[in-house]
Amino acid sequence: MSAQCPQVHHAIHQHTFSDTWTYIGIGRYTGLHVIMRVLPAPANSGIRFIRRDVNSVNNEIIVTPYNIRNEHGCITVSNAVGIRVASADRLLAALSHYSIDNATIVLDSPEIPHDGSQSIDGSGISFAQIISDVGTKAQSALRDNRNIPQPNGRATVWR
Repeated sequence: MSAQCPQVHHAIHQHTFSDTWTYIGIGRYTGLHVIMRVLPAPANSGIRFIRRDVNSVNNEIIVTPYNIRNEHGCITVSNAVGIRVASADRLLAALSHYSIDNATIVLDSPEIPHDGSQSIDGSGISFAQIISDVGTKAQSALRDNRNIPQPNGRATVWR
């Protein structure tokens, strides 16, 4: 039996979470125990990861299209000094589904945690279910919806 995500309409205003939530699991590739805390963030702050296990002023990673990489089938997000977060695709997909523009994600490990259901189907359904339960809230700032006028690489759309 597969879980269903509620339909979400494209938002005009930016969105964040209604409340803080925590997800505990194991890193799929590292095998490390991971505690991930997700906090609402102010408008125009974007999606940011903070690596608490890194003792550096450069432990923050701001998600942009330019710092997302596919490293041997593992989607990573990294900053200019090479601090990275691995297995970010499932969480980022769930954030996109719910039109989340602003969030701070605090990790104590270099990888997003997963549970057994994620490793089986490769989806972020467990994150989507939590987001649905926690709820989102609109912010006063408008979204910066960018149109992609033409493909700039190979892509496949399944319907």
